[in-house]
Amino acid sequence: APAVPTHASSGSRSRHTAGPPAPRCVRPSYSKVAAVVSSGCLMLGGAAALRHRRRQSVFRGQRRAVIEGDDHARAVQLWVDKVVVGLTICPFAKPAGEADRIRVVTSSSTSPEGVLDDLISEALRLPPDVIPPSGQATTTVLCCPNVEEWAQYEAFQEFYDKELAGGYSLSEQELYVVAFHPDFGGGQEGPPLQIGDVIELGVEPDGTPTRATILDVAAGFAEEGKPLAKVRVSGGEECFIELPQPCDLTERMVSMAPRPALHLLRLGDLDRAEDRGLRERNRKTVAEVGAEKMEDMIRSCG
Repeated sequence: APAVPTHASSGSRSRHTAGPPAPRCVRPSYSKVAAVVSSGCLMLGGAAALRHRRRQSVFRGQRRAVIEGDDHARAVQLWVDKVVVGLTICPFAKPAGEADRIRVVTSSSTSPEGVLDDLISEALRLPPDVIPPSGQATTTVLCCPNVEEWAQYEAFQEFYDKELAGGYSLSEQELYVVAFHPDFGGGQEGPPLQIGDVIELGVEPDGTPTRATILDVAAGFAEEGKPLAKVRVSGGEECFIELPQPCDLTERMVSMAPRPALHLLRLGDLDRAEDRGLRERNRKTVAEVGAEKMEDMIRSCG
C-alpha cells in the first residue's frame, strides 16, 4: 500500500468532566489555525449502505468512469515512486508496486457525491482474497482533482470526516480510507487557540458566518477523550466545542500528495504498520530528509 497515515488513532483516553454538561458541543471550522478533528464523525452504515448508494447513482445515470494514465494519475504515481517508495514511507509499497498491485486512477467527477461513487466502485473492484491472482491490484489510490472546493484542505477534510467517517466507512469490507492533500493540515502547524480568539462555528442558511469567542481553552474533555474549549457565540449563548490540535509535522509530510487523493488500504496492512513502529520510523525520516526538501520532492511530481 502506498502509505500509512499517522493520523489513524489507536487507544483511548480517560474521561474527564468540566462541571455541568454543555448545552451543545459543536465542531467549528477554524479560520485562524489549521486543525484536524476526526471524532464525532457521521457513520454511513458501512459498505452495505455505500453499495446501496452506488446502485442509486447508477440508476440515475450519474456514474462517471475513472481515468487511467492522465496527468493527475501520473503525478500521483510519480509521488508514490519518489517519495513513498523512495523514502520508505511505507515498507509495503515497494513490493506491491513491483507486483503491479497498486492501482492509481483519477475521478472525473466535479462533485463530492460523484467522487464517493467512484470510491465505492473502486472498493468493489478490490479482491477479497489476501493473495489475489498475479497482476490484480490489492490497493487503489483515487485522485480527486476536479472538485473545486477541495482545493481548500478544510473542505476536503470535512468530507473525509463526515462522509467517510474519518476513514472507517468501509470497515465492513476490511478497508480503511486514507486522505492525502497537497496542503494537508491547512498549510501551517499554527499556534494553539487562546482566550479571546474569535473562530467560526459554521455558516447560517443566509450565508452569514456564526462566530464565537474563546472563553476557556481547558474546559474538560468530550466522552471520546477530545479536549473541549468553552465559547460564547455571537448571540450570547455559551457552549463547548472540540478543541483543535496542531497538525503534527510528520503527519503533514507523509499525508501530503500532489493532488487530493483517497487511498483504499487494507485494515490488516494498517495493523501491521502499527506493529512495525512505522510512525516512529517516519518521524526519523522526516527529521533526516527535512520537511522543506520533502515538500519540494512532492511539488516536483507535477
